[in-house]
Amino acid sequence: MGQVFLGRSPGGWLVAVKVIRAEMAADPEFRARFVREVVAARKVSGLFTAAVVDANPEARLPWLVTGFVNGPSLAQAVDEHGPLPASSVLALAAGLAEGLGAVHAAGVVHRDLKPSNVLLAADGPRVIDFGISRAADKTALTSAGMMIGSPGFMSPEQADGRVVGPASDVFGLGAVLVFAATGTGPFGEGPPSAQLYRVIHVTPSLDGLPSPLVSLVGRCLAKDPGQRPTAAQFLAEFRAANPPAADLADWLPASIPPLISMPSASADHLPEQAPPVSAPSETTASPPAALAVPPAVVTPGPSASEAGWTPTLTAFAQDRPGRDSAAAPPPPGRAEPASTARARGEPEPSPPVAARKRRRRLAALAVAVVVILGTVIGVLTAAPWKKPPVLRPTGLVADTSTVNSVAFRWSGPAEGPAPDRYEILRDGRRVGSVPGNITFYQDKGLAPASSHQFQVVAVRDRMTSRRSAALMISTVTPPVSAAILDGSWDTTETIMSLSHSEPWAKAGDKWSDSWSFTPHCSSGPCDVGLAGTLDGYDFTASLSRDGAAYSGTAHMSNISRCRKDGDTRDTVHISIKVQDAGASIQRWVAQSWSGSVIITQPRVDYTDIYCYASTFKMNIGSQ
Repeated sequence: MGQVFLGRSPGGWLVAVKVIRAEMAADPEFRARFVREVVAARKVSGLFTAAVVDANPEARLPWLVTGFVNGPSLAQAVDEHGPLPASSVLALAAGLAEGLGAVHAAGVVHRDLKPSNVLLAADGPRVIDFGISRAADKTALTSAGMMIGSPGFMSPEQADGRVVGPASDVFGLGAVLVFAATGTGPFGEGPPSAQLYRVIHVTPSLDGLPSPLVSLVGRCLAKDPGQRPTAAQFLAEFRAANPPAADLADWLPASIPPLISMPSASADHLPEQAPPVSAPSETTASPPAALAVPPAVVTPGPSASEAGWTPTLTAFAQDRPGRDSAAAPPPPGRAEPASTARARGEPEPSPPVAARKRRRRLAALAVAVVVILGTVIGVLTAAPWKKPPVLRPTGLVADTSTVNSVAFRWSGPAEGPAPDRYEILRDGRRVGSVPGNITFYQDKGLAPASSHQFQVVAVRDRMTSRRSAALMISTVTPPVSAAILDGSWDTTETIMSLSHSEPWAKAGDKWSDSWSFTPHCSSGPCDVGLAGTLDGYDFTASLSRDGAAYSGTAHMSNISRCRKDGDTRDTVHISIKVQDAGASIQRWVAQSWSGSVIITQPRVDYTDIYCYASTFKMNIGSQ
């Protein structure tokens, strides 16, 4: 988009002066993009990018001055010296993740994170060139059907022309780290169209990445933006597993030298650069006199003044146009100010001594009141004894599910202090916690085909946040269950309730029986046949499977002691659910189950019956 010159500020700091090309400066859309670059770069701390010193996007040739980063780009370093060693890649991952987090915290989405936009300084990496960045809450500056970005490093949603957010930059972070470690992006090389196709449809290649980065970078390169970690989550998880990686001292190999040897204060030691020959001469196009960067550029050709870069100072009149700056005499009857009298060469009137002392005391009192009120207001505003509120976690999203576990992640606070820990709630009850720098949790020991509601609460200094929004996650139904209940089981029955009192039974009575299950198919989810005894009476039933639950009905004779002489038929409703199951070769085998049995006895309309109709509700469970 332009040329970059090395310059020096009046105080001796090296700076980079970017001057936009004339043909691009004539494009209104490009000027809008350049304004956006200046605004975005100014929002981000200079610790992670080249700090903006000054700029004039309205000049005939717009220019931008930033602090000079003394290091090559990642693209240049890899091209000239090969892929970075593993230790440097790990340090790069930590530094870039923190820098990207700062960019996003400032409300900016970079949208073009690639090797040429990452500078390798001795004290850490810098992210530069916000030329196609946008504020996170604004629309993209692109024309209809126009795609801006770098093939091979842009996210699938950006390649598709969809709206992009911070997750798109995280995709670029993963691609840049693969390039740093291997010398090639995760989607190979070739024509842009081929790279874009691979970005959208092909699994990225992670061969050659240091092992501590494989899992995290794989998640960064997920096709679904919702499955990628945030930059803050990436850094927290990476630092928790690899604390030494954040040490940026001597993080670059000796084979990658600084871009230039730091010169002395004399401008004569600066590298020779050709000045911008078409630099504007109008006042609005010149860099401010306080900076005076371009004149410090030493050239063998014309002087700085001949190049049109001489600093220009603009004087501003102190009085309004058309007004005489001479003081007018005061209106009749009004005292003339002492300053005016002095200006006219007349003697200053001397007020009485008592009046002067009174005014001094009043002035001192007013100053004291202002100081006291200012101190009180400052203390109340700062309120050092008041701790900042604990922000509630947001963005809960499911990660993985198995037959007996689920995992999910969330986003921590975007600003303010980090929490000490996160409390995990399952169905409203606390089930665990993780440290404040971890935003991931796996809950184990759950029943197959069961659903649970999870929430997260942040805790800091004994203060808690509000509960996060609820996230419903289900465990997986066992995929192969031809004989999930195959075999004989010893069971325990416990009476829960009776429809009316019986002299021989009461709630809480227990007894044991034996049941046997036979699958009705040889593979896949299927029903089972059930045969067993209930309180000593035989029965059979066919149970239908729904997920990990089985239910069915059986009719039995003489099951109850409450009967007329002769047979009565009682209805038994059976419902059981697998609680725990394990894999055995190609099938899932239940280890435990529980459920309920309801026995309904019809009322027998004979004169010699011993009791009325009854309903028994019983808990059942495997032993």
